[in-house]
Amino acid sequence: MFSKSLFSYAIVTLTIAIGILLITLNWKKSTATIAKSEGIHNSLPEFSESAYHLAVSEEITEMGFTIDKDFPINSELKQDSLTTLVEHSINAGLASAAALYNEKLADLKQVDSLYLQSARYLVVAGMSAKVESRGMVFLQKAQLLLDKILTHNPKNLDAKTLKGYVLVRTQPAPMQGIAVLQEVLQEDPNNLDALYILGDFSIESGQFEKALERFKKLLSLQPFNSDYNFKVSEVFSRLNMKDSADFYLKRGTEFRTKETITRQ
Repeated sequence: MFSKSLFSYAIVTLTIAIGILLITLNWKKSTATIAKSEGIHNSLPEFSESAYHLAVSEEITEMGFTIDKDFPINSELKQDSLTTLVEHSINAGLASAAALYNEKLADLKQVDSLYLQSARYLVVAGMSAKVESRGMVFLQKAQLLLDKILTHNPKNLDAKTLKGYVLVRTQPAPMQGIAVLQEVLQEDPNNLDALYILGDFSIESGQFEKALERFKKLLSLQPFNSDYNFKVSEVFSRLNMKDSADFYLKRGTEFRTKETITRQ
């Protein structure tokens, strides 16, 4: 079960610019088996809204809730009810339901930031789904929402960054998503989210020198960020450079302790 604390962390992780990327946007590698950075899907089933609603319904019932009573899916809901249901979904650890209600809010208000938040919820749902096909539906839906934003606002770098992540996780050719992330860096060389995600993908694909370059760039921008220090430590460890790995591990631990004290 995707615990409330893990769900809340993942949402924060998807939003560095937002609070994620989440994030600070700190992308954590999923324990789900949806997709590897090299891509495992030669062809994706065609997306449909009915399949999406079914996937959300399945997650709701698997968590022990009732569709109509606890989380109505097809009912016409007012703004106040939708806001309450988004919060209820988050508290229940249901990222997919939070996305669905948040999208309905976005439809009412026609606000890009709400569509973007829905996409973030869907990425969390997709990467934590117990069923691979269900997770892929969530990621496909996320891409549709991101494309909706980028159609009329192609300069929305938050949406573009998240789309790059989704493309790498869903497409047979990961370079399509990598190219989108590189475009973000061309427009904003110091984009924290894009640098972090590309660094993580570099680790997954064994390109440790490139990963080190990305995470050292992040450290130059935020030297006291504990997660960036931990990532540099991880890369040095992969390169069998123990002294450097230990140095950044110690730094990360010290900064994480200070962050924890500050939050209390």
